Amino acid sequence: MPEIQSDEFTNPEKKPVPGNWIEAIPALIASRIGIFRIEAQEALSALLAKWALIAFGVLLFVCAWVLLIAGAVGWISAHYELPWYQVALGAAGVHFILAVMILMIIRAIKRPCAFPVTCQEFEKDRQWLNQLKNPPKSQN
Repeated sequence: MPEIQSDEFTNPEKKPVPGNWIEAIPALIASRIGIFRIEAQEALSALLAKWALIAFGVLLFVCAWVLLIAGAVGWISAHYELPWYQVALGAAGVHFILAVMILMIIRAIKRPCAFPVTCQEFEKDRQWLNQLKNPPKSQN
């Protein structure tokens, strides 16, 4: 196999490849950072596209829900011969009660800390500050 000279290879900026490992390490790190930057930009654009589609889907779902409720209010008021505003207020009341129940359930759920070490350190800090505020009474 013929020996390859380092002068024969160039990077994308057409700079010569370093000839020894001391010069090569910064070039390698710079190239890895460049690759990471390119991939991060591509991942960000894919993530933004995904979130835009999710937002549009949620908007369409909310519109469908509003139209469904409006249609149900109209049908119930016509079928049972009730004023539409009474049916609409009843639907609003049901939605309000369900929302309060869901919020109470969410509030009752005890979630673990996402950063346990940091939370432990904050708890230690709180205890230390409480000790500074309320020093123990001396027994003298």
